[in-house]
Amino acid sequence: MDLSTQVTISVPLLHIVLSIIIVLIFVSGLAYYIIRLNKKVNILTPNFGFGGKNLSTVAIVAFLAGVVPFLLMLSSNTTEIRRQAMAKKTIIFDSQVLNEDGEEFVVAFSVVPVDAGITWANDNYSAVWKVTGPTSFTFIEQNLNSQNPSYFSRILSPGDYEIDILVTGENFEVNEIKYLSL
Repeated sequence: MDLSTQVTISVPLLHIVLSIIIVLIFVSGLAYYIIRLNKKVNILTPNFGFGGKNLSTVAIVAFLAGVVPFLLMLSSNTTEIRRQAMAKKTIIFDSQVLNEDGEEFVVAFSVVPVDAGITWANDNYSAVWKVTGPTSFTFIEQNLNSQNPSYFSRILSPGDYEIDILVTGENFEVNEIKYLSL
């Protein structure tokens, strides 16, 4: 097929006029139907409320009438409102294998208290260590601070250990459980 050839389509004027009239009748009928449905919807819409207004409009106006004076009162009040964030208290636990002698491990333990992002925030802390596993023991450290940090070592047998650490200080108490496998 050669696309360069011209094709002429002739449509009689009568067909064009009839097509335009049919489209106009269809559009007119559609507009009439939409107007008729709109009137039915208006008839079915209930006319009740306050002073002929819908209740939702009255409720919104009443809400705004109550909120605006309250906001104006708050903005003119000079009292300063402060929120005090709860300080996050946690500990940093560390354990290191210092030496391995066949069936025994020399393990060093340490803990650092962190109060609101500050290490050793208070003067003195105490740490209670409860280690359970193949070798179990309890160890208490007292008067811990940045000059005298927590640190001790123990000889442990191979196995899995549960380490319960309780660190206390002035307005500070954190209890965490850590796990260690040797």
